[in-house]
Amino acid sequence: MFSNFSSFSSYPLHTDAGIILQQWEATLRTRQPHSSRKPKLNELMTLMKSAEDHVSKLETLHKQLSSSESTPTAAIPLWSEVTERRQSLETTLDLFTPQTRRYMKRRLNRYKRKKLKRKREEEERERENDIKSNKVQEWFDKKCKEELRARLEKAVEESASDSLTAVKSKKDDVTYYYNLLSSLKDLREHRRSKRDKGDLPPVEEDEAFTENCVKLESILSKYTEIYKKEEHALRVMMSERVDSAITDQFGRKTARDKMKIMSTDEFYNTKDPDIIEERRLEWNKYLSIRGTPLPLLPIEAPPPSNETWSYYLKEK
Repeated sequence: MFSNFSSFSSYPLHTDAGIILQQWEATLRTRQPHSSRKPKLNELMTLMKSAEDHVSKLETLHKQLSSSESTPTAAIPLWSEVTERRQSLETTLDLFTPQTRRYMKRRLNRYKRKKLKRKREEEERERENDIKSNKVQEWFDKKCKEELRARLEKAVEESASDSLTAVKSKKDDVTYYYNLLSSLKDLREHRRSKRDKGDLPPVEEDEAFTENCVKLESILSKYTEIYKKEEHALRVMMSERVDSAITDQFGRKTARDKMKIMSTDEFYNTKDPDIIEERRLEWNKYLSIRGTPLPLLPIEAPPPSNETWSYYLKEK
């Protein structure tokens, strides 16, 4: 493998390359000439670097000797250094046989493959860490949104508790009147049964009773529809306030965060809560069951009828 290991002793010992060559010389002297001992890759890299240093130094010495300023006396040590470096360079180049070059190529390719593999593994670990951190961040944001939504819904519900209580009380009144209506229907059935037995009430009285029951049922149906719309409108308004606050703090909602709810525009053509509250209070003047149909304060236009309001709410 090595053609001229007898000249190793002429290599400078104070350098790393010289130390490596001296170690190789001792190894080769204690083994057979055709030993299968393979040098380490870092040793070969050190020798290559040493050869490059020799070449660069020889170029510098050549320029110094070619200059007109160099005298014969000053050129003697330069020539001795050139000779020494040429011998060292020849010794180093003798080591790089075709077998050594093939070995270095295999080791370098193996080193590149390992380096590429390590790089891919590091990128894969970084990618997995990014995915984990993104999942943790998404979970944290989701929990923050849920907690904020719960707090805001509670605050908005407390602020709108009076309005919701009023609407619920009206719904309870309607339920009470529905119970009365069912009792009246039972009474009508009882009157009809008595008529079948021969105790006939006047026809006009029976027709008036039936007509009043039908009217009462129609009115209660309209009021039930109105109060359902009103309560739903208040809840939509509360939900919009909560969504607006969450959007201001966390940015625009994504597709999975959107809630499928009806907007206030579908009921009122406006988004101003003050106007909605004002309209709701005006309805109390016109739609109260036990109240007076006339408002407490003068108004500019005549009050709409129950049929008009129920049709408006139903269409909206």
